Amino acid sequence: MKKIKIRTMEDMESLPEGEIVEVESCDVKFKLVEEGTLNTKLLIFDEEVKIPLPKYLYDRIKDKKISITHE
Repeated sequence: MKKIKIRTMEDMESLPEGEIVEVESCDVKFKLVEEGTLNTKLLIFDEEVKIPLPKYLYDRIKDKKISITHE
């Protein structure tokens, strides 16, 4: 199994998909804010996707870079 050090967010994003690795160290700070409690619908248009959020959550993430990932 390959050992990996994560020093930046780019290191985190470049982890090999579908491969199990051992994280030797991680200098990236992140926090799970919500898990499984968000009940919303995606509004999918031809050129954009809108995700309605409660105001408290919108206020917490509005100035951050947003990434879309799969489970």
